[in-house]
Amino acid sequence: MGAVIPHSTSLFNAITLCLRRDGVVSHRAESGWEVDADAACDFISQIGAFVRGAATAGFFPDVLELRIVGAEPFARVDALEKILRCGANSKLLGHVWTTGAWAISAQLARAVLDRLKDTMHAITLHIGADGMGEFGLAPLDLLLRTIRENRLGAVIECCIRPGSRLPLEFLGSEIVNNNSTFVRIVPPARPADMPADDSEYFLEVPQPYDRCAERLSLTVLPNGDVYPCLRSIGIDAMKLGSLSQQSVEEILQRARNSQPLARLRTEGPAHLFELAQAAGEWTAGSRFVDSCQLHTNLLTRASIGRHGLFAPPQMRGE
Repeated sequence: MGAVIPHSTSLFNAITLCLRRDGVVSHRAESGWEVDADAACDFISQIGAFVRGAATAGFFPDVLELRIVGAEPFARVDALEKILRCGANSKLLGHVWTTGAWAISAQLARAVLDRLKDTMHAITLHIGADGMGEFGLAPLDLLLRTIRENRLGAVIECCIRPGSRLPLEFLGSEIVNNNSTFVRIVPPARPADMPADDSEYFLEVPQPYDRCAERLSLTVLPNGDVYPCLRSIGIDAMKLGSLSQQSVEEILQRARNSQPLARLRTEGPAHLFELAQAAGEWTAGSRFVDSCQLHTNLLTRASIGRHGLFAPPQMRGE
């Protein structure tokens, strides 16, 4: 199955189902699933019905991904298969995030991917120095080879923080070094423990052209709450609604009519940074590692809110 390239003209480029509210991809027991397969399928079916029965031009691309993130999706293969097949019934292409730690043998990896390969088109390996130090290279190398055997797409997402090193042994391996591997280097989603003196790690100003169009994905949490992306989870000002209380159409129309969201999509958070500077609400000590964290910092600062920079979203037509 070929790679899926998001349409930049679409409001959202994918559907993302979070198995945990925090969206953290982890193999650890305390980061287990917070949604059961039936509830997840209900959310997917609601979205699928809208996609099949309504004019979706402007909301989603013609070829639409269902991204499964949070916890370790492959820890519950039966439930994962049920969710992926539910998505396939709505013509959604499965894309699963995993740590790869579960692939302890070639036999297990082949059995799982043989079972699920017709419901997925890609797998993202989310790796970091800590996990690789605990589990080593073998499961990752083994899983990546099995992904290739099943002709699935492969993305490697490396999470780094100050003091951590790139997993050069893995990134330099023969199985990684080919034209069909995509590699992303990303900072931790919630880098609360970053040392204050690692100034070279932080940005002083946002990238002016780092728009959000390629990042927006209709993100559904275990309780049905909907956000426009993973990094906005838990920020009240970014919540679009809840599938437990509202219809998909209501939520999507709210997203379409939101002027602040439209500007983030086309410009990214750089314009918010300029507003904060003009209001005297930004100092050199307010650090961030990427535009997403900058946006989070701005939205959660009460002092900025009092200046009206982040008033409730204005809706077109109201």
